[in-house]
Amino acid sequence: MYAKEQDLVDSFVERLSEDEPWKRIEYSTEFNYMRGKTDIVVVSDKNEVIDKYGLCDVTDAEFGRQGFKLDEKYYLYNIFLDTSIASPVAFVPITIEIIRSIEPPVRLLMRKDENLAIPYSRMVSIATVGFQKWRGINIVFDDITEQLKSGKETVVHFDPQTFHKILVYIKHGADENGVEFYHINVEQLWNPDTFESTEDVIITNYIHGTYYPIYRAFEHIDFSVNQYSRELYIAKYRDAESLTGVSIGAYANVHYKIWCTRGDNLEPEVWVKLVCASLDEPFRSIFMETIGGSYKESVS
Repeated sequence: MYAKEQDLVDSFVERLSEDEPWKRIEYSTEFNYMRGKTDIVVVSDKNEVIDKYGLCDVTDAEFGRQGFKLDEKYYLYNIFLDTSIASPVAFVPITIEIIRSIEPPVRLLMRKDENLAIPYSRMVSIATVGFQKWRGINIVFDDITEQLKSGKETVVHFDPQTFHKILVYIKHGADENGVEFYHINVEQLWNPDTFESTEDVIITNYIHGTYYPIYRAFEHIDFSVNQYSRELYIAKYRDAESLTGVSIGAYANVHYKIWCTRGDNLEPEVWVKLVCASLDEPFRSIFMETIGGSYKESVS
């Protein structure tokens, strides 16, 4: 844990090694990027920019069902990326499809694991026309933009049948130009009874975005997985800080970034679609109820 974000950045810089993917030529901190600021960027020996989370710009890649082609290499998707598809004959996962459908195009950053890469000429796809599919959604908005501007700090919504919870944490901020924005964080919290008593590590899905009311759009949206010790997670889920000393907003032991998209035109509808695509199925309806909308499954 770090008391300040700057401490995290300093620690990261100190630990840059000569191993992949951190064979660096140079790095810079407090790097301006669009309306916001990136704490650190690294340039590898391949002249590719890698941010502090280990994400690379893969916007120009050729995406497929199981991975993507870039620079004559084929990379498998990260294990935490849901590769469910929108129809039996879809060519890319639903998350990639949503991001690529945005006009004008936005940037996409993902992990590129060299240990999961081969020369593209040796790539053999085992994807089939099958039934691993995303069940499409129809979204109804009830003044969602106004809700995002409401200034609420913590919203918790739960399913009375499963006792799974959705945590939405909203934090007001301002960028370097003094422009107002909101950090919007969404995390799925499983009912602890879902897990076996022997499971010492609990993983949750976590989506973060920066929303600018003046533009009525998000500047960036990213997806991570959070890893908690069992003890910390149960205390967080209980939401009884006065008794446990742990708030429902407690940070995870490990925060692992999977992907990020950046652009000037990430409208609230895109955010909702990406959140629903990133949450596990039991949490999608809870999330939509939390923000005042509705969620309907439709078979395509």
